[in-house]
Amino acid sequence: MPQKDNEHIIDYINRKTYKDPKNEFWKHYSKRNKTYHVDKSVFYCVSCDNVWSKVPKYIDFLLWRIYPKGHIPTINKKRKKCPNCRGKNE
Repeated sequence: MPQKDNEHIIDYINRKTYKDPKNEFWKHYSKRNKTYHVDKSVFYCVSCDNVWSKVPKYIDFLLWRIYPKGHIPTINKKRKKCPNCRGKNE
């Protein structure tokens, strides 16, 4: 009786990771209809004149990040003290 050849490991990985629209595995990863407004989580600190934002834990374990001065415009940003300045005042 002829023996069936085993699938090569590279073929297996290609089959599992290839983003085929018919593949059910990738349907919940689609970002077509998702929108995210960054300005809702970006704030301007009046005391230290820095722009800071809330970020997910996988980006920064502190859950916030301060950006260098002059890199992000401060127009129409909500005025809110950054966690550094809040910690100094308490």
